Amino acid sequence: MIDIFKLTCKLVAIFMLPFFLSACVTKQLSADIKGHETGYTHYNDDVIIGMSLAQQGSNKNWAFVGTHFDYVLSSGVDELSTLLVTRQIDKKRIQVVRDGSFRLNDKKDRFIGNIELKYIYQTAVERDKIKLLIKSTDWNCSSNTETTGVCNISLDNLVGTIHRKGATPSDIFRFEHPLRVNFYSKNASSAKRALYPVAVAADVVMLPVYLLGGAAVAAFYGVVLLN
Repeated sequence: MIDIFKLTCKLVAIFMLPFFLSACVTKQLSADIKGHETGYTHYNDDVIIGMSLAQQGSNKNWAFVGTHFDYVLSSGVDELSTLLVTRQIDKKRIQVVRDGSFRLNDKKDRFIGNIELKYIYQTAVERDKIKLLIKSTDWNCSSNTETTGVCNISLDNLVGTIHRKGATPSDIFRFEHPLRVNFYSKNASSAKRALYPVAVAADVVMLPVYLLGGAAVAAFYGVVLLN
């Protein structure tokens, strides 16, 4: 005996399938366009050799000194700067975990970014001094022994402006290990946008074909079940 409910469900599914198929090209193209336009592409790179105080209006901000440009920071580096200039930590024991990654704005004169470092402390006194100055949860210290260990330093909220390279400041605080920074710019509008009208037209043209195919399959399927 034929189950009318199941037969009806299957026929409805067959008739609905053409509508889903007809939008496949457009949906895939939309996904490709969105994926491209929300992404970033490597634009340039630089090597940061140290840091210094830079005059910006009536204020003085910390700045990274690069080989090609200088980078005045408005946030994200105050704690590291305090530890370095007060000599609470030894710059020789700072190591780069991952190259810096800076995302540029459209004008390529501002950036936001992050840098991953680590510091190898050698005494419990040194560790305790670091922990007193560290307020951010982006710093995570672990112990290897009772007196030695590693502090992971994640500078995740670096915000600043890019400036033409000036003379290297006399009071520059040079890094023992220069830091490479990669710059990324937001992708431009996707060239596939030009194909969007064509994709929509293709979906419209193919819909009747899908409907006829679906109707034929449904008719054949219904006859087979009835027999």
